Amino acid sequence: MIAPRDHLRHDLTSLYSFVDSICDSCFNRPAASAHLAPTQRFFDYIVQLATATKLYLSSYSVEDDDDYDAKRQELEIVRKAWRELHQFVKAAVDANTLNVPTSLIEGLTRRVRQIKKFSATEFAFFHTYEFNYLQVEPSEVRSKIAEPLRSIIPTAGEFSPDLALIGIPYSQGSTLFLNSLVGHEIGHFVYRATTPTVLLLAEAEGALKHELKDQYAQMESGRQLLLKATVVKWAEELFCDLFAVALVGPCHTFCYVEAYDVLALLQSDGELSPERLKQRLRFYSSYPCHIFRIQQQAIFLKELGWWDTFKSVKSHHVLFLSKVLAIPKNAYGDEEDSVDRKACIAALFEMLPEVKRLVGSALDGLDPGVYEFKQLESRVRDYLRNGVVPSTLVFAESNKPVYPTPICVLNAGVMFYLSELDSFIESVPDEDVTSHERRLHWVRRLEQWLSKAIQDESLLRR
Repeated sequence: MIAPRDHLRHDLTSLYSFVDSICDSCFNRPAASAHLAPTQRFFDYIVQLATATKLYLSSYSVEDDDDYDAKRQELEIVRKAWRELHQFVKAAVDANTLNVPTSLIEGLTRRVRQIKKFSATEFAFFHTYEFNYLQVEPSEVRSKIAEPLRSIIPTAGEFSPDLALIGIPYSQGSTLFLNSLVGHEIGHFVYRATTPTVLLLAEAEGALKHELKDQYAQMESGRQLLLKATVVKWAEELFCDLFAVALVGPCHTFCYVEAYDVLALLQSDGELSPERLKQRLRFYSSYPCHIFRIQQQAIFLKELGWWDTFKSVKSHHVLFLSKVLAIPKNAYGDEEDSVDRKACIAALFEMLPEVKRLVGSALDGLDPGVYEFKQLESRVRDYLRNGVVPSTLVFAESNKPVYPTPICVLNAGVMFYLSELDSFIESVPDEDVTSHERRLHWVRRLEQWLSKAIQDESLLRR
């Protein structure tokens, strides 16, 4: 029989090696790579945890077999916490400044920090290997990693409540437009920090009671809780969509439309295909259908005053939004939906005013940027038509420099992309507007000009 202490020696070395290999990823990064300051702080946190964990393992000992049985579970807890951390480290190392939309991230971070409650908020980015954007709550990192480790290793550091981890698809790297979808993930961080779940559960219960009447009271409590949880999950997704619209502007909605390929619903006559639309109106268990979410974003853009700034833009995206706005409330769902699912959809519609109230409260008066856009958008487009970075706008009548904000630059840029890219390429000698390769070349150039303008804005305002 092998003595427990011999087992322990092997287990300690194995765990020490596991922690050391994760920590090495933070130290042994390519010499030419650099990371944004929040990501570097995340690495610093990992290194501190690793140092504390390795010191703990080096001093770990047991007195006898009984002590072994009592303390051995500690190693399992430590290993489990490091397994949780493992999934983020290499993904964050890969997300260096050449492979994330650096200027967009910094511009949106500055905008979030204009909200008083989030004046110290930071976002560390990592790559995802599915085409999906996601956000990891600081509370989740604390509950699954920091707190279990600190319960055993008192010197292990605490995870900052102001640091959020956001994942972006590795394939998108530094692209500008599509990565505006991170606004939705920022919304999840804001939602958890500002919205009591108990409040929305109560709202959901009231709406379900109204829809189901006596049926609700006759349900088992577990079924009631499931329905309430479903409506609240949908409400959170909608909160994040609307927050992103207020944070980023119509660029978020245009990119959402493109990312989920819903333009395929448009027929050649400019109308929505009834057959294809019907397939897209069913709600999922964790989030509402994309058409509902796009419709609510379009309605919110109207309410914020954005709609009039782009309704005349000649683009399939704008046409699609106008058609989606006309979809009636009773069209959502599926003929095969259960009574419960239909009630949840109806309850979500009832909760729309409350969700918007919560978004407004979370934004705390943040300027949506519509007025500035109306004043400067045409001038930004003039610069882009001439291939000039729109960092500093000069108006002949005042001769004073104007520095457009990231939101103005981003939204003027996306509208230029949607409506003027063809004419711009045609104006370039010897260019082929029908070549996908050449079109991509000029889309990337456009994104570079806009990224430079967003980057310059913070420097110029200083």
